[in-house]
Amino acid sequence: VVEMRNRKVTLHTYYGTYSLGLHAFRKDKKFLYNHHFRQVRKGIYVNLMQIRSFENNTVLMGNNSSYHLTRTYKGDFERDYEEVRAGLMVKK
Repeated sequence: VVEMRNRKVTLHTYYGTYSLGLHAFRKDKKFLYNHHFRQVRKGIYVNLMQIRSFENNTVLMGNNSSYHLTRTYKGDFERDYEEVRAGLMVKK
């Protein structure tokens, strides 16, 4: 999960938590998008590959954290989430 707050960006991973400045993050936004990260609300990006479930506009992550999906990001998120899920089902 990528969290932006007070001009700082915090990356929460299975290997630890990392912080970087907002300027550095903006340069790498395309990298995150290419690696299945999508925005669910202001300041919160999640990795589509790490989602355990998605229903009623709530995203449940593999580590049991949950995030509410706002209307602003709903359309793009749902489309990309379905594409990733369809791709995972084919690979199994």
